[in-house]
Formats: sequence, structure tokens, C-alpha cells
Amino acid sequence: DTKQLPVAGDVVAPDGSDVRVLLGLTRGGLAHFELAPGQRVAAYLVEAGERQALSRMFAAGIEASRSGDHEIAVGEFLSALELSPTCLECHYNLASRTPNSTGYNAELAFQSVLRLRPDYAAAHYGLSSIYMRQGREADAADARSEANRLALERMAVGRAQAEDALSRGLTFFNAGNVVDAVGRFEAAVALDPTLAS
Repeated sequence: DTKQLPVAGDVVAPDGSDVRVLLGLTRGGLAHFELAPGQRVAAYLVEAGERQALSRMFAAGIEASRSGDHEIAVGEFLSALELSPTCLECHYNLASRTPNSTGYNAELAFQSVLRLRPDYAAAHYGLSSIYMRQGREADAADARSEANRLALERMAVGRAQAEDALSRGLTFFNAGNVVDAVGRFEAAVALDPTLAS
């Protein structure tokens, strides 16, 4: 059964577009929006759709990589990057999950990760491995050194946070607040499991 689109809209949206309700349900519906020439769909609607598409492409890339379909994985990650060029995990997975046989340049992908987030230690480690395979020992040593520095720095921050949680736990315990003390102790061990011993 087809229905003719009504000439007049049922309501005017906040952006001025005419809205015709085509189907109304208790938990949703279907509507037709008529935009004026040059008018675009509200940015938040486009952004929500793009986030969903990006998430689907990324998940498909991970799944293809896990099943050994590296060509498909590369295609999915590249499609995701067309939608969102700053997708850090897309660049990282292109570099770390796709063998050189796919023709994709992992070195460039790791460098893209580092342009977006210079403190990403795993990308520095990845570059170090690539440089070693290329016989670029000095570059490999520099990349590994930076990765180690960043990893140790992150561990020190984690350790400081764990010690802070432990100290707060002891304060709660000494004040007789066992419930909050246990919560802080658990947080401390989650941050630094060596505190459990």
C-alpha cells in the first residue's frame, strides 16, 4: 500500500524544515523531513550516524583481522579513516594487525598514531620493530627508548595513584570507616597489583 506524501507538513522542526509524520508508534516512528535548498541535516544526526558507521567498520576490521582476512581488515580500517581521519585505534590497528603483504605501510600508520597521540608507547614499540626489520638500528633504538620512557612514566603515575588510594584507605580504616577503606584498598590493588603481596 503506498501513501502520497502530504503537501503540508505536520510540524516545523527547530531548524525550519517541514516534518511530515509518516508513522507514529508508542516507542518511535517514521518522519519525512524536507530541507530548504542548501540546508543540511542537523550535525548531531550526521555525527550519530557516522559514529555508528565508524563503530561497525572498526569492528568488522578487527573481526577480519582476527580471522586472517587481512585485505578485508585493511579495507575496513581505511573506510573508517575516510569517515574519521583522527581515529587513533584505526591507524594503530592498521599498523599492528595487518602484515606487510597487504601492501599497507605500517610505518606510516604508526607515525599517524604518534601525530595524534605522541605519548602512545605501543606505537613507539611498533616503530622500533619495523625499524629493526629494516636494519635501521639507530632509529629502532630511539623508538624503543621513547617507548620505554613513556611506559615507565605511565607506570610511575599508576604507582603514585595506587599509593594515594592506599593512603586514603588507611585514613578511612583508622577513622573506623571500613567500607570506604576496603573500597580504596581494592582501587589501590587494581592500579598496582604488587600492593596485594
